[in-house]
Amino acid sequence: MRQHLGVADVDDKGVPVGTLLCLEDFCNRLSGEGVGPEAVDRLGGEGDGSTAAQDVGGPGDVRSNSGIEAFGFGLQIHRLIVPGSVAGDASRILVAMQSAEIEVKIPIASVSTFERQLDQAGFHLETPRTFEQNTLYDTPGRDLKARGEILRVRKYGERHVVTHKRHPDDEDQASIYKVRIETESEVADGAALAEMFTRLGYGPAFRYEKYRSEYTHADAPGAHLVLDETPIGDFAELEGPPEWIDRTLSLLGVDPLTCITLSYGKLFLAWKDRTLSPANNLTFDEVAAPVLVAR
Repeated sequence: MRQHLGVADVDDKGVPVGTLLCLEDFCNRLSGEGVGPEAVDRLGGEGDGSTAAQDVGGPGDVRSNSGIEAFGFGLQIHRLIVPGSVAGDASRILVAMQSAEIEVKIPIASVSTFERQLDQAGFHLETPRTFEQNTLYDTPGRDLKARGEILRVRKYGERHVVTHKRHPDDEDQASIYKVRIETESEVADGAALAEMFTRLGYGPAFRYEKYRSEYTHADAPGAHLVLDETPIGDFAELEGPPEWIDRTLSLLGVDPLTCITLSYGKLFLAWKDRTLSPANNLTFDEVAAPVLVAR
């Protein structure tokens, strides 16, 4: 449930001949011209997903076998979108394709016990335990948070991924699942991207860290389960179609009533309220000792 960004057109060598969207225009789209709002907590920390970006098609798209890198910081372009019909058409612009992220969290009391359950249930360890750092960016006035959006740069091992999230326009407030519209792409240089965001007025607003292990299951290609070890407790996240989530909960013997949809930012705020911690970020250096969140 990921997508890349597309570019207007390329020649037979993969060189763009249409109009590329510059970084400032990209950020303007994130500010409301092309991507809408998502409800977030007071810190704006919402949603997670660290699997590789996938191409998502749509009406009128043109496929190319060769991707390109743009913007000077390695944004991977793998899908070509041609809204116009002729070269030079002003409508030939880079557009962002979006898809829904559907997930729930499960508080985990024992990582080793849960790992045995996953093995017995036929899950495959796709990515071993890997350190992950996340930084949410916003304006000094927290304009993105006010609109219910997040702009995140994630470092997962040696990979860097930039993500924007928002609520779906037709969100079901009574749903037991967390649903977000996500636009995401892998970048070659996370530090360079962060500097660009800062220069354009988007500074670091909140940081959170965890160790993440990724699992897949043969019966549901595309769906995945991650095990997160955070400074305030351990959680599993199931992301995929609702029917797969329900089936997996049953397979693992998890009561759906114990599932939560809170972001790590909200879980961090709840932990701060309980412990009166002065920490401002959900990082291992600011949080003295892990505390499991009550079910």
